Amino acid sequence: PAVRYEDRNKYFEFDHESRFMSFAPIVREEYRTRFPAITHVDNTARVQTVRKEQHEFFYDIMTELDSIILNTSFNINGEPMVTRVIDAIYALENTSLDYIIINDYLIKSRN
Repeated sequence: PAVRYEDRNKYFEFDHESRFMSFAPIVREEYRTRFPAITHVDNTARVQTVRKEQHEFFYDIMTELDSIILNTSFNINGEPMVTRVIDAIYALENTSLDYIIINDYLIKSRN
């Protein structure tokens, strides 16, 4: 998961910076069922902290959503990595994704 730096301790038992997903702190109990995709079997998550000055656009999205973001490889299980816009849209419409961002556009699933 990617989380705003100042929210890291809200969701995780964690009071450090992790710009490169170098740490796997405990997910706070109240968020384990809300965010099952980020919670490992041992209740940890490999966290990426984001400060506004590091990536303002990404930071602003998390602020607007008032949440964390699952930051992972973009592909459908068994398929190659998404490298074209058409593949990203296909993944959006054929998985449980809610949104994708392409350049400056936020695209919502029809599902």
